[in-house]
Amino acid sequence: MRSKIFNIILGALVVLSILLGTLIWEKITLPFNDNMIVGEYSDKKFNSTNDILRYLVFIFLPIIIFFSQIFFNKEKFTNLFLNLNNDQTLKLNKSNSSLFIFFIFFIFITFEFLSVQFQLHNLDLMHEGQQISSAFKSLQDGSLWSGSYVTQGIFYETIIAKISWSIFDIQSIGLKRITDIFLIFFLKFLLIILSLRITHFLKIQEIYKNIFL
Repeated sequence: MRSKIFNIILGALVVLSILLGTLIWEKITLPFNDNMIVGEYSDKKFNSTNDILRYLVFIFLPIIIFFSQIFFNKEKFTNLFLNLNNDQTLKLNKSNSSLFIFFIFFIFITFEFLSVQFQLHNLDLMHEGQQISSAFKSLQDGSLWSGSYVTQGIFYETIIAKISWSIFDIQSIGLKRITDIFLIFFLKFLLIILSLRITHFLKIQEIYKNIFL
């Protein structure tokens, strides 16, 4: 009974932390730093770091509250990590109906990937152009950050396009676009794998495992 009350309180605090993060979202602001770049941010005197700070606060508030239960129930978390090293725990049960649900999801995202309408629009110079120019420059002189403006990450904007161009021995806009679509498909596949693994560790009835998955 005490454990159930603690879980209810913990769940309520997590929900409240999410609501708090939502309420203070607009209040989280840093002073505007004029870098002499004309654009939407400079027109509105908005510090671009505000977005990162807001995301961090919104995400870490509930995470910190959730994991604060470690201090109240250290034995529970100790047993959890010990079970992760147990070969019997890591061994999947092939008769588990969760595997069937996993394959259903995999088939679904596969058909979704194969039915995606390929992008035929003109080159978006602000986004695609920036990524492709960074990748092409890296392909020519081997550079990564020097001379290129990176906004989303060096792997996504430069390295992945460079790898795909090297594999197929052609530098094209279409190849970069289809690589982006494939990355989305691959990420969905990894998320399903992660969900299946988490479900396997849960010590609950089979039907609840399937609902969770």
